[in-house]
Amino acid sequence: MLIRLLLALVLISPLAQAATDCAAVTEIPSTECEALVALYNSTDGDNWRNNTGWNVTNTPCSWYKVTCSGGHVSQLITTGRSAFEGNNLSGTIPPELGQLSDLGVLDLSGNQLSGTIPPELGQLSNLRALFLGGNQLSGTIPPELGQLSNLEVLSLSSNDLCGEIPPELKNLSAMPLSGIFSLDNNHLTASDSELITWLDNRTPGWESTQTPCPPQIDLENKNNRAKNTYNSGDHFLAQLTEKSDWGYDLYIALVMPDGNFFALKNTNELGALNTPVQWNGERVVESPVVLLDLNLPDNLLSGEYCLYGILSPENESVFDTIDLWGWTVRCFEYN
Repeated sequence: MLIRLLLALVLISPLAQAATDCAAVTEIPSTECEALVALYNSTDGDNWRNNTGWNVTNTPCSWYKVTCSGGHVSQLITTGRSAFEGNNLSGTIPPELGQLSDLGVLDLSGNQLSGTIPPELGQLSNLRALFLGGNQLSGTIPPELGQLSNLEVLSLSSNDLCGEIPPELKNLSAMPLSGIFSLDNNHLTASDSELITWLDNRTPGWESTQTPCPPQIDLENKNNRAKNTYNSGDHFLAQLTEKSDWGYDLYIALVMPDGNFFALKNTNELGALNTPVQWNGERVVESPVVLLDLNLPDNLLSGEYCLYGILSPENESVFDTIDLWGWTVRCFEYN
């Protein structure tokens, strides 16, 4: 009797519940089912606020926030109880979403999505609204988004998108002048004169909301391997790569376990304690510059050290322009 009871508990346990079999799905094409499952798997679906039905049943049109029409997925929305609350998606946007051929609305806003925007989203020829704002998306805007000829709403605001806005965006012929079009609070620029006019007509002041592309800091040892923990005598190599050539001053700060900091003036050259000093060493766009290259001494404080790279508006006080910084941080442990 005990064995039968244990077996019954196992059979009804959520852990024993079978995952969705897209080959057995009849509501939508199997490729669309696979695209939904790819989204679930790449964005930590098990920890969404609400994942009812997802990757459990073979009826994806009944899954939370999935809408179907005419045998295809027509809307995919991941906002929660309000338009400003996401569903706790974390991870990357899978390129398989480009297989949702009849999708009209894609809303992944207000989550913790990272990585780049897949160019495959440019295949969604029926898409009318694309909301990706309020995430941590990085990289450039793919020019393939300019192929979305039916797009009326585009929101990419409040991400970490960086670089030139592709001129192809002005091919969005269905985008109304008074519609929702937002690129605010990123790290974007535009040089194409026609594109600038097109942007200014749809989102005036967009340029004033942009900050420089954050620099990238890499920590390695003499074997060119990334490390997060170091000991006395270890070789330590820290390099920084800038991604834009705007008019910004560069500051490098090494914050120690006790909260004090040193600014780096040049490679292996520290300024006075707790005094901001501009980096006066080499600066090359898109090419790594060495910040520190040394064997760590044995008289350092144990604990966490953090290297900050800060781009601050040129010739202005660094602490007066915090809202305009483009910055990054890499931390490591010293034992």
